Amino acid sequence: MLIFYLIGIAILLWLLHVYMTGGVCKIKKDLTGKVVFITGANTGIGKEAALQLGNMNATIIIACRDTIKGQQVLDQLNKITKAYLIQLDLSCFNSIKQCVEDFKKLKIPQIDILINNAGVMAPQTYKTTKQSYELQFGTNHLGHFLLTELLIPYLKAAEQSRVVNVSSLAHKQSNLDFQDINYAQYANSKLWSIKYSLLAYGNSKLCNILHAMEISKRHGIKACSLHPGAVRTELLREIVKNPLLNAFLILITPFKLLLFKSSLQGAQTTLQCALEDYDKLVDGGYYSDCKLKQPNIANKQLAEKLWEFSDEKLKPYLQK
Repeated sequence: MLIFYLIGIAILLWLLHVYMTGGVCKIKKDLTGKVVFITGANTGIGKEAALQLGNMNATIIIACRDTIKGQQVLDQLNKITKAYLIQLDLSCFNSIKQCVEDFKKLKIPQIDILINNAGVMAPQTYKTTKQSYELQFGTNHLGHFLLTELLIPYLKAAEQSRVVNVSSLAHKQSNLDFQDINYAQYANSKLWSIKYSLLAYGNSKLCNILHAMEISKRHGIKACSLHPGAVRTELLREIVKNPLLNAFLILITPFKLLLFKSSLQGAQTTLQCALEDYDKLVDGGYYSDCKLKQPNIANKQLAEKLWEFSDEKLKPYLQK
């Protein structure tokens, strides 16, 4: 009798694992002649998305901060397709402008798919970008906002181009306050905690959704956002700096293997959004497990307000 119970438990655990690993992108296309620009493709789901799209013959541009790891991915990509590596630090607006200048030097006339994938999550101490914005808001949203705006001419040069923003379910734990977008009231190291760090992360991920909702209205280019799922990636590199949280994550390692996605599994919804037929892709849509879902508290009014706020803050860097 015990053996049947064990078999039953094993089957239930396997079904739970299959459920948690989510949807699978079944779309395969020949992307010869298409250009894909991916941020943060030196590791995790960005790397896997780059390799999968490279296998479909797309020209791949990977833009990342860590060019040593980026070179390793570039070497893999160059075995299967034409690929380029550009240095990009999304926490520095000057670096973003230089990245675009470096892209121009490649003499590539268009970008068919822009995947805003890079991000930072839950720093243990209050940190800011080079231009003094809270690190997560400044990197995850403002950095990608500026990059996208500077690349708009190349997106418009491509027929049926699209922008894909990698967001997160964490957007549901957000409280976007334009009066204190930088969480400055908690900047003191004694006040900053994992609670506020995660709230700031949730805010930045809501911004990714709102940004995607507004791109078509402003530029006539299709855009969408997505939740990749709980994925075993280097995004947790800041959280593990906390000894207690690191010990907890080590303790639950068997459960992480059961409930968390691998990087390849986590890249599936990114691939779905990148490869979906243009007419079927929902403009401004939010996807999860390769399906269209309804985001929390995202609305047109908030999207407009965020765009105007971001555009005003970035005006000095948007001017030629």
